[in-house]
Amino acid sequence: MVNHFEQRLLAAEGKAMFVCMSRRICVALHDEIIKLRPHWYNAEDDKGAIKVIMIGSASDPLDWQGHTSVISREGLKSATG
Repeated sequence: MVNHFEQRLLAAEGKAMFVCMSRRICVALHDEIIKLRPHWYNAEDDKGAIKVIMIGSASDPLDWQGHTSVISREGLKSATG
């Protein structure tokens, strides 16, 4: 997926969206992509090249919290227009 996306960017600008079967899989996919391309990651909403957007609950694992805050979703909404 990462190589395909990078090859696609050589031809034209664009974005990619991955839809996963579960929130656990989304977080795991994000973490694996970051291992391959650590420079794509930034915890700030308006920085970095990769984000996970998902609804959270109080029972979510701690390592999911950076992906689920209302503030993050609102920040991404304004950053992406």
